[in-house]
Amino acid sequence: ELAFGGWLWDEPRYTHRAKQIVLRRAREAFKTTAGDNPAYSHHRSPLGIHLTGHALAFTLDLLRPSLTDTEWADAVAHIRQYYLAYARQPFFDAARLHSPGFNKTVLGMCTIGLLGLVIAEELPDSELDAAVSEAIRSAYGYAREALDDDGGAYEGPGYGAVCIGAIIELAEALRRHGLAELSRYEPLFQHTLWLASMLAPGGGTLSIGDST
Repeated sequence: ELAFGGWLWDEPRYTHRAKQIVLRRAREAFKTTAGDNPAYSHHRSPLGIHLTGHALAFTLDLLRPSLTDTEWADAVAHIRQYYLAYARQPFFDAARLHSPGFNKTVLGMCTIGLLGLVIAEELPDSELDAAVSEAIRSAYGYAREALDDDGGAYEGPGYGAVCIGAIIELAEALRRHGLAELSRYEPLFQHTLWLASMLAPGGGTLSIGDST
């Protein structure tokens, strides 16, 4: 919110405070290894990656013009060590293989993809491809596998809305990088129509924070 406020209102105080928060977390993290840092124990699940990494991706994208080269380098190193590296861990492999239609899997992988795109210019091609291709695969898998017989997400409109929102964010980021295929995927369009029907008068009941 601080980074967005700084960008929206051209308010240096908000931007400065957002930079302080992000850089302090990044620099504190390097005092221990990823596996030993208790602040990152939640990164051992795809949902944990999403809960902190999603906001970080948007924040850094907004802050980039105001960061010095050293500050940007610290942020990039933080993402590579504490986020992108986790996409290669066994728990992510299991999630990708066995739960393509599960909310936690797609949320974690879409976040990995967003973070990779934010720092794309700083990554070797192999590392960028690993992050983005896995995110795309997960997004397609969820859009396809999570459809129920009624034409919507089988986990319900609450979880479904969060997951489809994450996929749409990834699709838009990819489109801006010249990769528009995901945004045209028909099952994704079907999900959005179903969610819209939940909002229409008499169309259904949209749960907040749950799937019922």
